Amino acid sequence: MKVLIVDDDIKSRKILCDLFKIKDIHTVEAESGKKALELISVEFKLCICDIKLPDISGTEVARQIS
Repeated sequence: MKVLIVDDDIKSRKILCDLFKIKDIHTVEAESGKKALELISVEFKLCICDIKLPDISGTEVARQIS
């Protein structure tokens, strides 16, 4: 299982990644909406996305990947 973590705050990303790592779940990090959309060609089971990103809103990212 792969999980995409999208957040411009590095501390938040690291906390979420660490939590998934405890359960042996592979995570991929993106610091922006643009980066998330570049990575989305990889199949993810879950995407956790901050709503307030510096470039593209989290809701727009969700709309484009669904």
